[in-house]
Amino acid sequence: ALVAQERARVWRSTAASLHESLLNSIRYVLSGTTPDRARLSGLVASSPPAPVDPGSAEVVDLDRLLAAVLEDPIATSLVSFPDSRPQVTLSAPVFEATRAAVVEAARNARQHGSATELHIDFEAVESGRLIVSATDNGTGVITGARPGIGMSRVLGESLRAVGGSAHVAAAANGGTTVTIEVTATMLPSTVMNERSLLAQMAESASVT
Repeated sequence: ALVAQERARVWRSTAASLHESLLNSIRYVLSGTTPDRARLSGLVASSPPAPVDPGSAEVVDLDRLLAAVLEDPIATSLVSFPDSRPQVTLSAPVFEATRAAVVEAARNARQHGSATELHIDFEAVESGRLIVSATDNGTGVITGARPGIGMSRVLGESLRAVGGSAHVAAAANGGTTVTIEVTATMLPSTVMNERSLLAQMAESASVT
């Protein structure tokens, strides 16, 4: 059973890596009659960052997650995020699945929605979940589109394998929001800050 699980993990990782690098480069060549040679060279030359070893006990924070996302040449041209982020850590498998999902959201925003911006927000839930919301300013959700490798593997199987999920919906600004939810460990300061905020809100409500 363990061997089968490891094979499945390697297959998911390989499929996501191929989709993120080679297949996206091929798709770009086929999408137009006169490809931008400089951009194509960048796509071919770039490769996903070396993943954190899923078998290790290493944990990573959101700063490292964002740094890994910004190593993608498409994501780095779109992504913005708040200066303040929850103090949480992710296990190695969750980190890699989340990184790939955010990169996939950025690439979809550019390719399918012609987006020029992708804003990422984080919300830590005290139950031990991290919610990552990626909202673009593109043309919106394409209804009736068949899910490709990115949707089925990267935003589907890879996240489910680590207890996560992803949901794609129309955004209020006319673009698309991809909501990714994964397991995270909140540091004590985050828990206390959230509890303090709730206490302040309750106190304010009682006064008014």
